[in-house]
Amino acid sequence: MKSFLSFLEKNSRKIALILLILISPGLILATSADELQNQINNLQQDINSYQNKLNQTQQKEHSLQTDINDLNQQITTYQTKISDTQDAIDNKQKEIVETENRIKVVIAQLKEQRQILNQSIVLMYQEGDIPFVETLFSSKTFSDALDRVEYFSTIELTIDETIQKIQKLQSDLEDQQAKQEKEKENLITLKEQVEAEAAALANQRAEKDQILAYTQGQEEKYKDYLAQAEAEAAKTQAQLAALYDSGQLVSQGKVKRGDVIGREGSTGFSTGCHLHFAVYSGNLRNDVDPMPYINNGTFSYPLDYFVITQNYWGTFSHRGRGWPGGLDMAGPCGEPVHAAADGDIVFNGWMNGGFGHYVIIDHNNGLYTLYAHMLP
Repeated sequence: MKSFLSFLEKNSRKIALILLILISPGLILATSADELQNQINNLQQDINSYQNKLNQTQQKEHSLQTDINDLNQQITTYQTKISDTQDAIDNKQKEIVETENRIKVVIAQLKEQRQILNQSIVLMYQEGDIPFVETLFSSKTFSDALDRVEYFSTIELTIDETIQKIQKLQSDLEDQQAKQEKEKENLITLKEQVEAEAAALANQRAEKDQILAYTQGQEEKYKDYLAQAEAEAAKTQAQLAALYDSGQLVSQGKVKRGDVIGREGSTGFSTGCHLHFAVYSGNLRNDVDPMPYINNGTFSYPLDYFVITQNYWGTFSHRGRGWPGGLDMAGPCGEPVHAAADGDIVFNGWMNGGFGHYVIIDHNNGLYTLYAHMLP
């Protein structure tokens, strides 16, 4: 007897642990479920982190792409300016050539005028520099004398007009040619400035293209990380579901249809107050559309006042992401959440960043319901 008591004293802790396991098998399973849930919570935090980084990267990518599009438009505008300026330079060069050709024609005309001037001088020389009186008395008649005086006057006038015309043509053509050359120089300078600005924009675009390529690489990396985290979370969720499916977890309390099991909130990964209501059939891995079960009376709506903002087949219903698809029901924050039918609450806990505070009810007919995003 003493040896038995001594044995009990020495092994009291071991014996207590064995008795605890024998008496409370559900406790060990519950601890295992908690560990799985913690893993899901941690994975969901990773998912949220990667999703945020992915969103930020995609926003940066969108911003860069917008900047690149703007730069492309500016470059196109400058290229048009360059083309237009080159056309103006070409047209100005044509004008210069045309002016040079006109100068050649005028030079020929001036040469002709000089020949006329020379001929006039020769004629005056041949006639001699005869004073008016001598011209008058040497003429046969008075009329002939007047004609000779008028003739010499006309020659003198022609010489003066020709000299003035030569000087005016030279001055006008030289001014026009200088003006055209100046305009051409200005156009060339303008083209060089526009080309420099276009080159600077092209450099900016090249830099943003490089940043965009890096950002797109980061986006793909975060997509891979996100996919891996979601796959791992789905795997862990399946393990947790298998634990629920075993039926060995103790009930945390029975509920009747209509009993209040929580309050509508926006906990976890949620935007605005709403309830995510899901239905499983057969096991906690097979989510199904809740509406047929609501329509045939198997389940009632879990809220009194709501608007369905997302059905089971909607884009953001969670289907295919490792989480159950279901209904998103928006309503006032704090609105009572009712059990959709009689059953046993088999889970009442928290998922960080995911469903937040959520409850799962086993209705003991192969169907389960889930109520997510409730207030703590």
